[in-house]
Amino acid sequence: INWPQELRDAVQIMRDNLRQPLSVPEIYSHLNITAYHLHMLFKKHISISPIQYYSELRLMKVQELLSESNLSMVQIADQTGYSNLNTLYNRFKKRFGASPCSFKKYSTL
Repeated sequence: INWPQELRDAVQIMRDNLRQPLSVPEIYSHLNITAYHLHMLFKKHISISPIQYYSELRLMKVQELLSESNLSMVQIADQTGYSNLNTLYNRFKKRFGASPCSFKKYSTL
């Protein structure tokens, strides 16, 4: 992907911190750029905000772990930075149209 280096760096920081998600201010301070600049990079190149992208990364990791591991939901929540299972269930269902348990059941058939 032909993204600016700052955007690639921001995405890598997010990927490296799925278990303990950083706040957006922590991300842009790591990159020594302003919040506005980070937001504009995401909007211009990805068409969503940094928060939305980070949430998507975390949910995709949940989906991957459900499909490819035998981890419990508590373990998956821990590995993806969700301290509240209800939040994880609700966000997953909203994004994928099925509960994590239903997704796991049908992804292993």
